[in-house]
Amino acid sequence: MLPGNNWGDESPWISQVATLLSNNAPSVTVLLNGGEISFEDAFSSVNAGRLVVVIAGSGRTADILADALRGQATDERAKKLAKSGKLQYIDLIDIEKGVENLGEIIKGLLSN
Repeated sequence: MLPGNNWGDESPWISQVATLLSNNAPSVTVLLNGGEISFEDAFSSVNAGRLVVVIAGSGRTADILADALRGQATDERAKKLAKSGKLQYIDLIDIEKGVENLGEIIKGLLSN
């Protein structure tokens, strides 16, 4: 249903749909674990001006981005995303205290 033939071609479209659905209300992208395509998803959200909440400790791309936010970047894409000012991370251990905690944390981030 979307243009493109490759896995990941949908990334900008997902971001555009999220922007339309938000109807100018604040919105976030939550990145949990993730692979190579998750970098594209994060860039699409950042380019749309959307905050990306990275769940640190969930593995792979999320941990690479959390490390970049901590100043321990090993990946150029992660460095660029971290410099955008549109990434925040939440430690998985904080979420494990209760899923409602994640909602409260995100509400706090959106109100800033």
